[in-house]
Amino acid sequence: MSTFKFSCPDCDVHIETEASSVGCVVECPQCSEELVIPAYHPGKVTMPVAARSKHAHAHHSDQKTSVAESTATPIYDHSGVDPATAEEVVSKIPEHDALKAHVGALSSDIKLEVVRWAFRRIEHPAVWMKLKRQGSRYVYAGIKKGEVIEPISYDHADSERFTMLGAILLELKIQNVSMSAEGREEFLDHEIVVVCRKVLVENSVKPESNQDSLEALDHGQCLSVLRQLEGVYLNECEHLDDMMESARLPGVTMTDLVKRAEQGTIVTSNEVLSVLYHETHVLNRRIEELEKLIKTRLS
Repeated sequence: MSTFKFSCPDCDVHIETEASSVGCVVECPQCSEELVIPAYHPGKVTMPVAARSKHAHAHHSDQKTSVAESTATPIYDHSGVDPATAEEVVSKIPEHDALKAHVGALSSDIKLEVVRWAFRRIEHPAVWMKLKRQGSRYVYAGIKKGEVIEPISYDHADSERFTMLGAILLELKIQNVSMSAEGREEFLDHEIVVVCRKVLVENSVKPESNQDSLEALDHGQCLSVLRQLEGVYLNECEHLDDMMESARLPGVTMTDLVKRAEQGTIVTSNEVLSVLYHETHVLNRRIEELEKLIKTRLS
């Protein structure tokens, strides 16, 4: 049986697989990242690694630093927040359940959740840190050591301070978004950057010659970026609802489809998708109404 090798875009380890497995999702044996097996080209022993974007494949293994091993110059904390207050705030960073399913395509509703949770994570200045570069790599998170903040992986259990991008990357991992997910690179390297530049222009801030737009943002501007992104994705989600509503197939219900299936009548995939979407939509609305009712009664 024909086999070939390809490289993990996250840690660069070579993985051998069968040619018949192209398109399947596997777990990297070294970094445990879920990967989509790339196309097989006979005659090539090793598959080329996909071109890396600036932030799309950022991961703890890419930074190669830890609290104990870091020898880089520490990043100084300019927040001016009392350490005791900072520790109290850090302990209140919101935690939430991860999505169960592997996410292979980054949709507007997932991006909406990502930016909302990222906002909550860095809302207090004691938890935020400015994006900086350490050599050729970016530092996305840190941990307080005396008067300085030392670099640490954004998904390390001890991470205490996050850049805006670090909070977003952490949320993508919590939401189980694959490194190779469709739309991930566009989200990190284009959509976010466009809004960052817009916020800088609004605040009459011009990045230095050696800075990109994300490095020039202060805390308040980072929050502004996340709020504007929230508005963009919220509008996209509402637009999607309108599109689905207008595309709804008239007279097609779940009961209808079940009866037709039992009778051996053909049921199209469009009919199934339409019914599932609207059944889920109605269920979500009922759950939201019930939650509001419960909150009202408890208050």
